[in-house]
Amino acid sequence: MAESVRCKLEVVAAPTFHVSTPIHVRSGVIGDTVTYTITCSAIGAFTDEVTFELTDAPSGAVVTYDPVDQKAAPGESLTISVDTTSCDAGTYDMTIAEV
Repeated sequence: MAESVRCKLEVVAAPTFHVSTPIHVRSGVIGDTVTYTITCSAIGAFTDEVTFELTDAPSGAVVTYDPVDQKAAPGESLTISVDTTSCDAGTYDMTIAEV
């Protein structure tokens, strides 16, 4: 009689990241610089730097990043500043996304 051994294989998705910001809605008056700080967190064994970009900023806004390379690794933060000096008043839906 032949012998056999049962074994188990578990395949998981590739490690990835999660990004968060404590406050999603900010307000200011024309001329203010509004900042968003996002924090990158690892899911699983993810260790890569991630590059982010803010899109759909109001026309005339000047967007800057700290650090300037727009990157954050797990455990690091990225600050995005939006200078509203040359913007019209209004409500703008912007997106911060991985590039």
